[in-house]
Amino acid sequence: MCVGARFKTRPVAFLFIAVPSNIIMMPKLFFIALVSVLCFGVSSAAPYGSNRQLKVAFMYPTSISDFGFTYSNEIARVTVERELLAAGFNITTSFSQSVPPSDAAKVMEGFIADGNELIIATGGQYAAAVQQVAANYPSIRFVSTAGSTPKPNVAVGFPRNWEASFLLGYACALSSTTKKLGFVAAFDNNNVHTRAINSFYAGAKEADPSVTVFLATINSFLDPIVEAKSAAALMNESNVDCVASMVNDNTVNAVTNMRNVYSVGYASDARLTSGEYVLSSIIFKWEPYFRSRISRAYNDTWLCNEDIFWGFAGSAI
Repeated sequence: MCVGARFKTRPVAFLFIAVPSNIIMMPKLFFIALVSVLCFGVSSAAPYGSNRQLKVAFMYPTSISDFGFTYSNEIARVTVERELLAAGFNITTSFSQSVPPSDAAKVMEGFIADGNELIIATGGQYAAAVQQVAANYPSIRFVSTAGSTPKPNVAVGFPRNWEASFLLGYACALSSTTKKLGFVAAFDNNNVHTRAINSFYAGAKEADPSVTVFLATINSFLDPIVEAKSAAALMNESNVDCVASMVNDNTVNAVTNMRNVYSVGYASDARLTSGEYVLSSIIFKWEPYFRSRISRAYNDTWLCNEDIFWGFAGSAI
């Protein structure tokens, strides 16, 4: 059961960057200001039945100690479980970490066999597996944090990281003396990543129109060796003196810090692992989203076909 159809809160347009090689100089783009409508879920804070029990399973692409993307999800899982238990919800949560996409369907089917009624798959690499398993188990509810198509039993959501990326680009440009900035991205053909890249570029140009942004793509959400090589190449070959990244860990920040080069972090506070040369970080706050989805699953007020992105206004970043 689900409650009606959810208004989809996606930007009306975005710029697509075609990147034929690993590192290129980004051409000048005309940044389009995006106007979108935020739609917030309202969930009951009171359990609807004293005998109700809900088991929730989280699936993570990397270790909970990556101090990056998965770390931000795990902090939210622990926080939301504690808050909901204190509010009287009869829930238990569990997680499986470092799950490769090839094993995702099998892991989710294992969650279901263990009695989990809500599965939260964190990361776009799980999108296909979520669609497959959700189709086979229509009574089980799923949350896909990126990449999936919303369905009656699949909710999709992700922080509006592009809002913060604009500010990070602005900060990088102000700190730069070479007027050359770098960006290490997991992908350049993914909607969420493309928006973040464009926003970083726009923020940098807003601060200093003379800066150049160099882009490196690694075609993976997590590959520390390639991340380190890409960051080194940006510094050695392109003379960048501030580097942003959009991957699952803080390897890029650690590499730049060893060279006394500024960087900005992604998903969690990169200063936890990468030292004094971290200017700032996008910090994902998954708590509002997880709290809403778990509450709705518990109270049977699930929203059909939900596709929502929260940003500063929703306290998600």
